Amino acid sequence: LHSDSRRKGYFSDNLVGNTLLTMYSKCGTIEEAENVFCAMPHHDVISWTAMISAYVQHTQPEKALSLYKEMLKHQICLNDITIISILQASGETGCLEMAKMLHFDIVSVGYDHIHLVATTLIYAYGSCASTADSQGILDLLPQPDVFVYSACIAGYALEGDCHSSCCIFESMQLIDISPNRVTFLSLICATNHSGIIDLGIMFFKSMMKIYCLAPDVKHYAAMIELLGRAGDFAKVKKLLECMPVRGDVAIWSTLLGACLTHGNLALGKQAFEHATCSDPMDVAAYVLMSNLYADAN
Repeated sequence: LHSDSRRKGYFSDNLVGNTLLTMYSKCGTIEEAENVFCAMPHHDVISWTAMISAYVQHTQPEKALSLYKEMLKHQICLNDITIISILQASGETGCLEMAKMLHFDIVSVGYDHIHLVATTLIYAYGSCASTADSQGILDLLPQPDVFVYSACIAGYALEGDCHSSCCIFESMQLIDISPNRVTFLSLICATNHSGIIDLGIMFFKSMMKIYCLAPDVKHYAAMIELLGRAGDFAKVKKLLECMPVRGDVAIWSTLLGACLTHGNLALGKQAFEHATCSDPMDVAAYVLMSNLYADAN
């Protein structure tokens, strides 16, 4: 199709070029997406945004930020999709300066009341360890939704501030906003970073019993990390036995790390076998198991 578009003279059409760029990105060939972008005779805001989004999706946030700066030199008007992509890149790199600059641009063009933009900005500030800015955005929104609250909870969780995460959770309950799976994952992570096991177990149980939300593999991984850090392997085994979803390499590597910390060689062997079955090329599992054997002489 790319070849046909060139031969028939359609490639100079931005719609065709932008779609080709997005296609290559979704197919996982970021180099081909770059080649299309560079070969395009003209770039509109969609072209710039598509290339920036491609870099973000392929975990190349530095390139996304660099391209954004180049975009500004061409005086291209931003849209909300561009801003969201750059905010994601800022969060991944921990670039607080860029997040603040984008916050100014968002307010300038009046996008600060778009919930998706506000949510992504809160996540970016949280990833940059600036929860005060996240809280400020939440406080100014006239009608924050569950995604905005969850983003703020996640920011405090990253800082290990379990108390503030719980306060935000209570605030959303007071105005009858029901939490979702992301909310509970952030709450469990907050208790994990603070080492408050009973509270983490309470959140895990309440999401199922009170809110009828089925935990996914990420929730189980967070719970295994919480219980594993405390060395409560009896509860870990019980959780694994009743887990309705298939464990992935992240769960087994998390358990393997806990076994290394507490010297549990028997359970570590089981975790290693599961991890290598899930992904035989996962280097971390081999390193952790090697260290576990070394510690056990």
